[in-house]
Amino acid sequence: MLPIAAVLGWFLHENLRQKREEAQTKLKLDVEHASLSIEQLFGFIESDLKLIAQRRQIMTMDRNKCDSILNDYMSIRGDVFMGISRK
Repeated sequence: MLPIAAVLGWFLHENLRQKREEAQTKLKLDVEHASLSIEQLFGFIESDLKLIAQRRQIMTMDRNKCDSILNDYMSIRGDVFMGISRK
């Protein structure tokens, strides 16, 4: 009886280990896919912001008359809005 219990225990342990490895592999793939999707989304947003920043109406905006968050954002990410004059 003891050898059967040992074989059953070993089988269950190996099955659990295999399922855990499969789950970890799937999780890693999901994380990589989500990361790529987020990077792609941010790339699209950044390119859109660069296009918006090149518009003449945006370049002549007085950032001090805009929402205060624009000033904060420009101080952090001024490279996105390089064409805006800083009055």
